Amino acid sequence: MVKSVNKFACAAGACVYAIVAATSASYADAGHRNEHKTAVVSNPYGKPGNPSAVRKFVFLNATDMKFSKKTLKFRRGQTVKFILRNKGEQDHEMTLGDAATQAAHRREMAEAVKKGKDLGHHGHENPNAIFVKPGASKTLIWEFTRAGVFEFSCNIPGHAEAGMKGTIIVTQ
Repeated sequence: MVKSVNKFACAAGACVYAIVAATSASYADAGHRNEHKTAVVSNPYGKPGNPSAVRKFVFLNATDMKFSKKTLKFRRGQTVKFILRNKGEQDHEMTLGDAATQAAHRREMAEAVKKGKDLGHHGHENPNAIFVKPGASKTLIWEFTRAGVFEFSCNIPGHAEAGMKGTIIVTQ
């Protein structure tokens, strides 16, 4: 009796784990909607990466108005784990994207500030962005699916304009 109960408990636990994993994985599916009411779809700069596929780690420090690196280079198909450490005294974020994505996100962040929203909860459930409080660290796992030149930036109003941005070069 005890063995069959333990087997049942293990099977139930495995089912719960599978459901949670599937729900988390589907987050970036084309039908998901974020706070900005835009669909998260396949895009020219990549997609959320599989943690088991990570082969490259990038440590970035965010200080007040700059990142510790200005240029990052990757190969198409590479899955990267970004570790962003906020060593500054202000909130910061890092968004991966092309120029259009960055411009749109800057407008959305500025609008959120005008409306008095907490930027830490404004759209940072997007799979291509992380928000980090002073003294904290966060990670983002990303697969670069296409070659090209892209950007990473802090889109909190005034930060990218002050130089808190960089270039991502993805080669074949």
